[in-house]
Amino acid sequence: SRVAESALPPGKTVDVVTRLGQGLPTVRTDQGKLRQLLLNLVLNALEATANDGRIGIETSASVDLQGTRRVIVAVWDGGPGIAADRLPKLFEPIESGKGGRHSGLGLSIVKTLAMELGMTVVCTSDDNGSRFTVAMPVT
Repeated sequence: SRVAESALPPGKTVDVVTRLGQGLPTVRTDQGKLRQLLLNLVLNALEATANDGRIGIETSASVDLQGTRRVIVAVWDGGPGIAADRLPKLFEPIESGKGGRHSGLGLSIVKTLAMELGMTVVCTSDDNGSRFTVAMPVT
């Protein structure tokens, strides 16, 4: 939550909700790349959220059907959501629909970093906001 709060533009207030799982297994990864991936997701959530809105950061653990243990990090926002027709190409470097100084590369970088780190990232979105979920294998 400190990262999210430090990334807020001057004058903008957003409530940062954190729900951090207890006793999560250790993930061995490149800390710099993981930090950049998560920072891009937090910045994306902040941009999508109106003043006095909410974003959230959640962590948990899971085990898939093959028995692979993963740590899950989810970053969500209470923004307007992403149009359904944009979701299939969400992680491609395209012109952003946000305007201003936004380059539209943040989510492309997220996907690239996730692939380099052996992680997956998915997005779900509706009229109540978007949720990006990163699954990190436990090694």
